[in-house]
Amino acid sequence: MGLVTIGIFSNNIQGIIGSVFLMIGHGVTSSALFLAVGLLYDRYGTRVVKYYGGLANTMPLFASCFLLFSMANIGLPITSNFIGEFFCLVA
Repeated sequence: MGLVTIGIFSNNIQGIIGSVFLMIGHGVTSSALFLAVGLLYDRYGTRVVKYYGGLANTMPLFASCFLLFSMANIGLPITSNFIGEFFCLVA
């Protein structure tokens, strides 16, 4: 969230827009990841990662959505977090 602070204190419109995009994108992607982990715990009933082997074979849609939200959370291009980070850095 340091980029949000940089964008806000850049004192121009690109920085503010980037900060807003980054805060909204982070809220959506982090919430989706927490929801996915909760769903995974409810389905398997354990938190031990070694029992999640073969998850992409049994739940392919879940695995692809989890991958998409994970990549969006780290700022992969074409995601909302990347757009926010880019605007903050341009500002």
